[in-house]
Amino acid sequence: MQSVWDIPKGKTAEISGLDQSLSKDVVLRLHDMGFSPAQQVLCLQRGFLGGPVVVAVADAVFTLERQIASCILIAPAA
Repeated sequence: MQSVWDIPKGKTAEISGLDQSLSKDVVLRLHDMGFSPAQQVLCLQRGFLGGPVVVAVADAVFTLERQIASCILIAPAA
């Protein structure tokens, strides 16, 4: 399954859900930040040598490390 970590720079994807391995607190925080199913997420920048990814979601911009970005699942590209 693909995740936010896999979105190429400049591309948009739809969030399909969050990985079940995340704690309830992390899930709630991600939802508060706008990372909810059916929400569109745009990759603005990819970090150098596996560094963090910068994404826009719900009119906000966030920097996510691989550990979290990999747990935000996206719908397969059509």
